[in-house]
Amino acid sequence: MAEERVVRFFVDFRNFIGGFWYESAKIQFALRELDWYKLTRAIVEYAQADSYDRIHCYDAFPNGEMPKDLRRLPSEMRRLIGSEVENNSKFIVRPGYNITRSKLDKRGGSVAWTREKAVDTQIVVDMTRGALRGEYDVAVLFSGDLDMKPGIVEVVESGLECIVCGWGTRCVSNEILAYVEATEGVSYLDLTTLGTGPIIRVAELRTGTELSSDEFAMCVVLYIEQILSGGAPVSALQLVQANYSGLPSGESNRYGILRKLRQYGLVSIDSVSWGPHANVRFI
Repeated sequence: MAEERVVRFFVDFRNFIGGFWYESAKIQFALRELDWYKLTRAIVEYAQADSYDRIHCYDAFPNGEMPKDLRRLPSEMRRLIGSEVENNSKFIVRPGYNITRSKLDKRGGSVAWTREKAVDTQIVVDMTRGALRGEYDVAVLFSGDLDMKPGIVEVVESGLECIVCGWGTRCVSNEILAYVEATEGVSYLDLTTLGTGPIIRVAELRTGTELSSDEFAMCVVLYIEQILSGGAPVSALQLVQANYSGLPSGESNRYGILRKLRQYGLVSIDSVSWGPHANVRFI
């Protein structure tokens, strides 16, 4: 019987959540909750693997120690990983150091200044050590920082595979993308192409209005379409017929979402009684 193909996740928490922000003149999306089970399962399937053995999640804490009382975690971390820390033995937090110093502001006053230490270094060390020991077959890295490149290189040169993940190309260095393009054994996975199935209650408008996963997916599709088309409008028909994972099936359902997005003021449709050939713009 063939051995299982195993994935190990390396999550730079700050880089990971930073990539969830999409901004325009009028709206701002913010991550609310995350279903790690669905997300990891989707990526394991993408990697053509059988399972994952660990999720290493990295963030900085005072004195380099994560609080034993999870209620003392920063609110965004408690919301996004709290249940995993409590219930998933494969989810391991690897703490770095959160060092606060004082510095002078422009008016000569003293302000607190916080820096993270040893987080990126720990990720590279863990990636390299696991690769050299043959503990996994695929490293999945949730970070696009250039500091990660030595770890990526070690994984690939050890004969293993590395998948760098991000949201679009946001928070991914050009040097990392160039290395991916030129090197076998490493690839880049745009998480938005997985659809929004792994994400629940994902978007919050500045006005406080919440969007469903499907509505958020439609916004992301619009955003990507506009970038690929150089900012040109996309017809409603093209949009609802596009084969994007995570969107509801059926043209009528997709038109319904477009109407709701128009109601929220998230898209502009240049027709009073708009139909399949109306132009749709992300605003």
